[in-house]
Amino acid sequence: MTEFFETEAPHYDPGESHPFPTDRLNAVYETITTDTEITTLLRAQNVNAVTRKGYNDHGAEHINIVRSRALQLYELLKQHDIVFNGAADQGLPEEDEPVILALAATLHDVGHVVHRDQHVYYSIPLASDILDRILPTFDFYSTEDVVKIKAEVLHAILCHHTAEEPLTTEAGVIRVADALDMERGRSRIPYKKGGRGIDTLSSQSISRVSLKPGTDRPVLVEIEMINAAGVYQVDNLLKAKLTDSGLKQHVRIVAINTQSDEDLVERIELWTRGRMIRPWSVIGDTPLQYFHVSQWRFHLPIQLIQLPVSVRLSDRVLIEETWSSQADGREVDRPVPR
Repeated sequence: MTEFFETEAPHYDPGESHPFPTDRLNAVYETITTDTEITTLLRAQNVNAVTRKGYNDHGAEHINIVRSRALQLYELLKQHDIVFNGAADQGLPEEDEPVILALAATLHDVGHVVHRDQHVYYSIPLASDILDRILPTFDFYSTEDVVKIKAEVLHAILCHHTAEEPLTTEAGVIRVADALDMERGRSRIPYKKGGRGIDTLSSQSISRVSLKPGTDRPVLVEIEMINAAGVYQVDNLLKAKLTDSGLKQHVRIVAINTQSDEDLVERIELWTRGRMIRPWSVIGDTPLQYFHVSQWRFHLPIQLIQLPVSVRLSDRVLIEETWSSQADGREVDRPVPR
C-alpha cells in the first residue's frame, strides 16, 4: 500500500468567523462531513487509486484538504471583490457560492470508485445522484435552487480535470485547490510507492504550501521546497491547473528552496507575463525533457540549478535568462555561465 501523509494545512472550521455568509455553508458542511454514503465513498476512493494502483492518496484526507484550500482561496478572492459568476449567472445569492465550492470539492473524485482512469467522468453521475438526495433536505432550497446548484457543482467537478475549460470562478477555484494538495509527498501527479522517477522525487521535495494575501494580486501561494527538484512538481502540476482556470491574473506562486546552497536556486516565481526564461543548454547524457523551466522567473542570486543525482536526469542545467536591469531598465539576454 502506498504511504501518504497528512498535511499541516488548516481545515475549514464552521465555528470560526469568516468574511462571507456561512449559514448555508455550515448547514451543508455538516451533512457532507457526516453523511454515511458520502464518507464511505471517500474511503472507497482509495481502493482503486491506492490499494490497487499503488498511487498516492485520493481519499478523505485529500478531500478535506481540497475543500479547505478552496474555501481559503474563496475568502482571499472575495476580499478583493472578485466576482464568482457561477452562482451569479444562475441568479443564486452570494450565500450559495461557498456551498457550490464545498460540494464540488467533496465530490470531485468520487469517480475513483469506478476506476482511476477517466475518473472525472465517472464522478459526474455519482455526484449527481448524491446531490439529488441531499439538496432537497435543506429547507432554504426550492426545487429550482436545487437544479441550479447541482448544475454549478457538476460543472466545477468536471473542470477540475485540465482537459475541460472552467467557465466559472467557482470551477477555477476547485481546479487550483485540487493542485494545492502537494505537501510532503501528497502530489496530485500520481506516483507509485518505491518509485525513483521525477514524479516521486519532486513530490517529496515539497515541504509546505501556504496561502496568503498577496500584495499586487489577491492570492500568494508560497511553496517551500527542500531541493530544486520540487520545481518540476509545481511547474507540471500547479501551473497546469492554474493555466486556463480563470484565476491566473489573481494568483502569484512563489517557490522557495529552504535548504539551498550557492549552487541552488533560492527563490523561484511562476511568471505568466512578459518575456520568459527558456532552456539554453543541458549538460549530461539524458535530456532534461520533463523539467520545463520556460515559465519560471528566477530571482537573483541566480546560479546553475543542481538537481540530486537520484533524479536520474542531468545534474546541471544552464538557462538563458531574459531580464530587465533594475539600474537602467534595459532588457538583456545572457546565458548563465557554466
